[in-house]
Amino acid sequence: MVRIALLSVVLIIAYEKASAAELEIKLQFARRVFKVGEMMPFKIAYKNTSTHAIRFLPEAERYYARVLEFRRLSDNGSGTVIPFGEMSMDYEGLSQGVVLLHSNETYSRPFNVQIARTLPPSYDDKRAGLFLWFRGSNIQLPGLGQYEVIAKYFCGVNHPVRRYISGKPNLWHGEAESTPIVVEFR
Repeated sequence: MVRIALLSVVLIIAYEKASAAELEIKLQFARRVFKVGEMMPFKIAYKNTSTHAIRFLPEAERYYARVLEFRRLSDNGSGTVIPFGEMSMDYEGLSQGVVLLHSNETYSRPFNVQIARTLPPSYDDKRAGLFLWFRGSNIQLPGLGQYEVIAKYFCGVNHPVRRYISGKPNLWHGEAESTPIVVEFR
């Protein structure tokens, strides 16, 4: 009984790893040096590297700020996501955004983030710092400097959107991340 359970866990882990190989993420910035007060445009491209079509949910995260991870090169300080309250999700509406990616096809997702010294006024939080304003959430960075940035993607096997889609292929699940890019905030 224990051997069967252990084998099942190993097979599930192997399946998850194999699935992640089907999705390649590329993070692209319009430029690499930014100043406080500027906008920071970037794009995340998701490519199906498998030999078959996959159904892909571009907006699998609850908070947009979770698409990126920041690590400051000088001291390994990291960014902290600050959500704007608790978001309720319209999973049926989100299911309308599921895309069918054929083999070697790419889906691009553009972002344009404000760089600021404070949180947005709607937060009613007066703390000062270095903030990146995403829709519905923000990232607080430890300060100016150079950062390694990675785009991350995760869609769990039991994502609620699955209830609202039918047909084949099933919704792709797994996790993937881009190669790091260095950007600087001055």
